[in-house]
Amino acid sequence: MTTRTLRIVLLLGLVLLFFGGSYTQARELQQPMPRSQTVLVPTTYINESFDSISFPPLNWSTTIITSTDTPDPEWTYVTSATRPTAQPHTGAGMAHFNSYSTINGNAARLSVVLTPTTSVLRVSFWYYHSAIFPTSADTLLLQTSSDNQNYITRASYPRYRATDGWTQYQLDLPFASAGQPFYLGFLGISDFGANLLLDDVLIQDTPPIEIFGTTSNQGCAGDTLLYPLSVRNNYPNAQTLDLNLAVSAWPSSLPFNQLAIPAQSSRPITVNVQIPATAQPHTSDQTTLQLSNGLVELNQAIVTNCALGQWIDREDSLVAARYSSVVSADGALFQIGGQGPNNNSPALANTLRYQPITGSWQQRAAMLTPVFGADAATLNGEIYVAGGYTTGGSTTTGLISSLQIYSPTLDTWRSGPSLPIALAYYQSAVVNGKLYIIGGSNGSNALTSVWIFDPIAQVWNAGSALMRARAFASAGVIGNKIYVAGGTATISNQTAMDTMEIFDPNLGFWMPAPNLPRRQMQGGDAQILDRFFVITTGYSMPVVASNSSLIFDQQTNQWSEVLLNSSRYGAEADSINDTVFVVGGRQFANNVFTMSSRNESFQICRFVLTTATPTPTATATSTATATNTPTNTATATPTATATNTPTNTATNTPTNTPTVTLTPTNTSTATVTNTPTNTPTVTATGSPTHTPTNTPTATQTLDVPDLFLPLVGVELR
Repeated sequence: MTTRTLRIVLLLGLVLLFFGGSYTQARELQQPMPRSQTVLVPTTYINESFDSISFPPLNWSTTIITSTDTPDPEWTYVTSATRPTAQPHTGAGMAHFNSYSTINGNAARLSVVLTPTTSVLRVSFWYYHSAIFPTSADTLLLQTSSDNQNYITRASYPRYRATDGWTQYQLDLPFASAGQPFYLGFLGISDFGANLLLDDVLIQDTPPIEIFGTTSNQGCAGDTLLYPLSVRNNYPNAQTLDLNLAVSAWPSSLPFNQLAIPAQSSRPITVNVQIPATAQPHTSDQTTLQLSNGLVELNQAIVTNCALGQWIDREDSLVAARYSSVVSADGALFQIGGQGPNNNSPALANTLRYQPITGSWQQRAAMLTPVFGADAATLNGEIYVAGGYTTGGSTTTGLISSLQIYSPTLDTWRSGPSLPIALAYYQSAVVNGKLYIIGGSNGSNALTSVWIFDPIAQVWNAGSALMRARAFASAGVIGNKIYVAGGTATISNQTAMDTMEIFDPNLGFWMPAPNLPRRQMQGGDAQILDRFFVITTGYSMPVVASNSSLIFDQQTNQWSEVLLNSSRYGAEADSINDTVFVVGGRQFANNVFTMSSRNESFQICRFVLTTATPTPTATATSTATATNTPTNTATATPTATATNTPTNTATNTPTNTPTVTLTPTNTSTATVTNTPTNTPTVTATGSPTHTPTNTPTATQTLDVPDLFLPLVGVELR
């Protein structure tokens, strides 16, 4: 090799060394820098579906706690069950406690031991509710212990529910000690009712990052809603999270974009969402709160709904009771009678008056006969209370037929002509100066009967029967027509219904109406502005005590929902002017049922009140030809009933709501007929004008099933 060649080789080597080293260094810089943090990977300790005939499973045990007679209480493995009739939730088997065959008070515990690596565990399980033996309080207690001797009850789950079925429950248990034995027990307690069934028990560590708080809410157009949330850091060291809100149609904001949380701690954040002033009821928008620490990303949807109105807490009643009569008269609200403080209590005689202006309650004259399960109505300025229970509540014991009449002006009670039959849990209404007592229970069965009281003649007459038997229903009067919805057709198991029917006194018979969005019973009822029929709380299946109020708009034939601040059933309601009040009931909170004195009120949003109602048009039927009029109504309506025609609701036509076109066929110029065909035909010819380009589309009008939010309750479905 010459000297010239050697120089070239050395020069090329230096060039390759320089560029090769630079390339290696660039590749190293592209690698992510290591983070000094520990990832908390959730650990599954127990995942038991009781599918093996070997029972109890490994690490599980059964213990008789109380046994005063044979057969002993015990947990066993079964592949199917009777009393109630049920199959396993999953797999081939389930755990079974024999409350049907062992006497009341007998108890046995099914328990499992584990050694967790964290102090906070999360347990979920499936539990079978049944409707048989409604008076038997068979109960499942979830308990924890550190020594398998001394157990502490953490939650209680009654067996009875009006509908049969499996329900999943979930509970966080911050009671363990890392590295130490931890015992979880399911204590079955018999009340000589139906058997308890348990399946699919899962025990895990908690997730590394969690969000707690309400992530779905509703308000009026123009409102700013605040979502106070809590972010939990389950890591063993501190974390700094980046926060972001996904693009949404309605304006939303965060107070900051980073959140530092110490180990095993929580910190609050608040998301603000502005409902546009032009938003229509029944529309909604969703944004997504995004949290990330670089290793874990958590996305939480936040849903905001534009509602018809909203509920607010008012001054509590002086008495906690369910099945009271709540009625308005003389500008005040009255809570009359009721049952409390527990399920076996006799009726109360109280008459309480609430003045919304001053927010005060006063005791008034006591009833002649204490009752609960009656539905009061105001007729000619006086309050009528018919029938009800004096004691009991589920059979004919204590069921009465007497009529009691209260004068708010004189503060006195007097007796009136008794009902032809003893009944309770009916609905009352006043139409054309007469009192209607609709459906109800005779202590054994739900009824189709309707009784009409004429205050002038002082007599009761039988009215047109309901299309189906109903007790615990809800009723309201709109447009001089009676609306009756929900309730139950069977007293023994009280399965709620979702049907509604309407009675037109001019026609003299009941007609079907749009179904409720879900089955509902034992709720209060009221009407607003001769347009809205409101059903409050109650059994709203599948949740027993719900915070749902269902609102039917007579002009659009649509149901909507606005959530209350509490979950109750057996509460009663009435309206004063444009405000609905719901009082009392049996409230569910912290896994416990208690009688409630709570008072909440509902008002329609200002936007709804100031928006003109759709104007009926008769352009399509301007001739005198009435060929489409049903023949069975030709003589049913005299000309004196012209006030019930659609034209008497005409106001200014809104410009930013769907156009509602009514097509009545009773357009003969000689007489005005009130026929079934004058029910408004809702024809949406347009949509709200605000149409964002990104998704989800906030101004899309939703179908009825999409209007309804998850109920506040104690279940995971």
